[in-house]
Amino acid sequence: MTNFPIDPPGGIAGASLRFDPRTVDISGVQTDLAAAGITVSSDVGDRRQAGRDWWPLSAAWANAGMLPSQPQLVVTPQTPEEVALVLQSASQRRVPVVAVAGRSGVLGGTISVAGGIAIDLTGLNRIVGVDLYNNVVDVQAGVFGDVLEAALRTEHHRTLGHHPQSIALSTVGGWLACRSSGQMSNRYGGIEDMVLDVEVALPDGTLRRTGVGGASPRGALGPDLTSLFVGSEGSFGVITRALLRVHPEPTVERKSAWQVPDMATGVELARRLAQYSADPAVLRLYDLTEAQRSFGVDHPLVIAYDESPIDDLDAHDRFLRREAAALSAVELAPALVDQWLHHRNDVSALATYAALGAVLDTVEISAPWSALDHIYTTVCAQVAELDGTAAISAHLSHSYTSGACLYFTMGALPVGEPADPMAWREAWYRDAWDIIMSTTSEAGGSLSHHHGVGMVRGSYLRDTQPQRLELIGRLKATVDPNGVLNPGKLGIPTEFDAADWSLS
Repeated sequence: MTNFPIDPPGGIAGASLRFDPRTVDISGVQTDLAAAGITVSSDVGDRRQAGRDWWPLSAAWANAGMLPSQPQLVVTPQTPEEVALVLQSASQRRVPVVAVAGRSGVLGGTISVAGGIAIDLTGLNRIVGVDLYNNVVDVQAGVFGDVLEAALRTEHHRTLGHHPQSIALSTVGGWLACRSSGQMSNRYGGIEDMVLDVEVALPDGTLRRTGVGGASPRGALGPDLTSLFVGSEGSFGVITRALLRVHPEPTVERKSAWQVPDMATGVELARRLAQYSADPAVLRLYDLTEAQRSFGVDHPLVIAYDESPIDDLDAHDRFLRREAAALSAVELAPALVDQWLHHRNDVSALATYAALGAVLDTVEISAPWSALDHIYTTVCAQVAELDGTAAISAHLSHSYTSGACLYFTMGALPVGEPADPMAWREAWYRDAWDIIMSTTSEAGGSLSHHHGVGMVRGSYLRDTQPQRLELIGRLKATVDPNGVLNPGKLGIPTEFDAADWSLS
């Protein structure tokens, strides 16, 4: 399981809990699991590790001697059938269940606020097979991303093309459950574009495949059941296995970096490339603050990286250069791209800033091209006005024909000596989130691009998309009639709700 950058000063066993979970009677489930020989742990250290993820706010809690919450029991199945048995027992006995693995999520999506059971899926760690003729990999949900990619490249000369920043901390099942998107999505798509079929354990104890027929590339056989579970964050069922598309390993690449006059110009360059299907695998636009902080340059910066298994990148590169010149962009050394490639997954600064008493987070949204500049300028201006704001910045990533993802980074330090420093941090955090969510919603954007919903975004969905959420709730009631799967996530109300889930 994931090693976290920050532990409470007195260790996890002695920490207090920010969210006081309800406890339920798990004795019947324990009896069922013992009879089946399934591995369980009631050790307080195991339970508290399973009750945390990479939610940045929890770094501030950890420095104050707190952890988010804890399940009552950690269960580690070794087969999909064992996962199904756990769900069946828990559903029959109305015991909440949260599926966990790498726990790299940043929104509290795997926190067991309702107590109950955490199912650790890292025991499902097999790459079942690779079909080179059809370019498909069959993989269990608990396989970590870097392990899968290394095996595909070294043993089969293939790539999945999925490179989230958390690749070494996250698993295939987590990618699917949270509808993940990788850094090279312009070429390879998001995880929803890579998946052909998933195997899901349901609360009735059954295992179901959702695809239209194994590795078949497409089907017109009614609604796409795979999409029902991709992005469901463990609220509809627990993904145990998947068939994913793979690609020949890239052998050629192109790199370039560009100085642009301002963010609006960079957004326009990204739009032109995306709408002519000429955007490289990676096209990232950094505002002045992020360009200075991460690259040491004094202007907004565009970096472009592309790769392919055949030497077919020249046409796209020519188009990029033509449009960049038309927008008065100035080419810089491609070493800036190498700098990004070498440091793109480094999150060590989280511990450093948290140790200074800062509260910080990253918030990604997506919006139409026509709304991006308004969202960027409004959010940066309003968050900067909050008392204690130390930084607010953004970069653009993940481009589409109709719009793109904006990724905000924000942080604050207390002004003076607040009477309750943690209450101050939480209030600033909520105020900043309120600004980003309301600005995005009013501009017609999506409140999340790839981090999902978890605990943090649930209330915003209830406020802005009640009809959509009501329909999702109906679907959940059908597949999970007792409401035991990951309660409190996706904004869906359940009988296990607790009043203190909200930070407001």
